[in-house]
This record gives sequence, structure tokens and C-alpha cells, in this order.
Amino acid sequence: MLVLGVASYGHSYHVYTSNAYADPETLTLASYPSFDKSQQPMGDAWDEDTPAGVDECGNPSSGGPSGIFNFRGMIDEGLLTSNGTAVSTTPYRFDDCSQTPYIYIPDTQTMISYDDPTSFAAKGNFISNQGLAGFAMWEAAGDYNDLLLDAISGAAGISEGSPCLRTATTMSTPPASSKPNSSENTVAQKVVYLAYSIEATAAEKGYWNGSDTALCRAHSGVGFSVGVIASVILFKRRAWPIALTTGFGAGAAYADCDRSFNPARIPGVRIVPASSNTEQSK
Repeated sequence: MLVLGVASYGHSYHVYTSNAYADPETLTLASYPSFDKSQQPMGDAWDEDTPAGVDECGNPSSGGPSGIFNFRGMIDEGLLTSNGTAVSTTPYRFDDCSQTPYIYIPDTQTMISYDDPTSFAAKGNFISNQGLAGFAMWEAAGDYNDLLLDAISGAAGISEGSPCLRTATTMSTPPASSKPNSSENTVAQKVVYLAYSIEATAAEKGYWNGSDTALCRAHSGVGFSVGVIASVILFKRRAWPIALTTGFGAGAAYADCDRSFNPARIPGVRIVPASSNTEQSK
């Protein structure tokens, strides 16, 4: 089964005013303007100005802000309205090619390319048209009042009562704190949400039952716990061990479920056709 990965955040770029507009008089934004990568804007309230060092993959990093704006963060900062549309004073354009919107903040010369309900609905249509199993959001907590989840789920034909949708809805409401969860918790949410999405789709299609669902959650939970411990003790609180071990847990659960449905996959087991048994009895 394949699921589509979707992002609830956008990236910001420093775009000079002279390059931002196709028509400065009407404030029509230009398509694919050049930007100054040496001046990375600060993202929303969840962003941090990190020190120089190495990234998650061990590569040298110059540090600085990531420039990431979560969909929720853009609404909280007044760049978007509560229904996810750009405020009237913010130049906005929707790119028909990539099916994504972007806005421009003249005061800081910052352009943000992001996803909104319209672009998420387009992704939901793609899921439906291609016959994919569902979607995995990176991350559900970046949504606002389930605007993105409702848009993509409705377009993809995912029912409101689906377990994966209920799980995502729960995770899309972060605590009152303005700061996001730690990197370990963030990655854990994303991986667990993906596991729940696959689990729910498989259940709806009859691939497994309640006991297999419990097995998936148990294996994934054990993998997640091992990943957290390894991340804290051995890998300086890196995020990738959590994703890796949780994936191993979900994979182990899938293998166990596969063997329960198909005993022939158990080592040493051979299925003998009924005709062979009849011949041997004669």
C-alpha cells in the first residue's frame, strides 16, 4: 500500500521587492522569483535560531533559522485568516502548476510558499484518482481547526469516522504552549500517524482485524520506546532513531499479521493440497 506524504508547513525565502512582483501596480506576484539564500528569514513562533554544528544526518550546518512557517503559525501571526485564506492586505498567488499558494510580506521582503485547504484538496483528489491507500501528514499539529485534514480527507473520500482521521484530529490540537513539542515527540507523532493511517486503511479493506490492530499498536509502541531511549542515551537526542525503531515495530507487526493470514509464510510450514491427501490415504 502506498500513502501520499503531505506537509502542513511552508518555507520562507528572502525575495527583494524588485523581484517579487510581476506587476507592482496591481501587486501581482511573480512566478518563481529569484531569492537571496544568504538571508534566511525567521519562521513562525515554532522556529529557532540554531547554532552552527551538524544536522541530523551528520553533515556540517551553518545554523540559523529554518524559515519554516506552519499553517497554524501563519494564522496565529495574522498572515492568514481563520479559514486559511490570505488576509486582504497580503499579496497572494496560487500557482496552477504546483497547485500551491504563496504570499509576500513587503516589510520583511519575505515570500512564503505553503499549503492551504485548496492545495490539500488537490492532493486529496490525486489520492482518489491514483487509488492510493491514504496520506501521512508531516505534521498534524501544524493544522488549524482541522482545515487541512478536512480538505484532503473529503477530497480523497476518507470517511469522518475513520480511525486514522480521529487520531490525526486529536494530534492536530497542540497544547496551549506556543512552543512546539521536542523533535522526538514531533517525529513520533508523524510516524505514529502514518502507522494509524495504514492501520485504518487496512482495517477498512478487510486486511486485518481487531487483534491485528492491537498487535500493530503494541509493536509500534515498543519500537517507539526503544527509539526514545536510544535517542536520549546514545544519539544526543537525535530524531531519526525514533522513526527507525517505530518503523521496525510496525514492520514486525505487519509480518506477524501476514503470517496469521497466510500460514504458508511461517518457516517450515507447507500447505498440502486436498487432492494430495486423498491420494496418500488411498
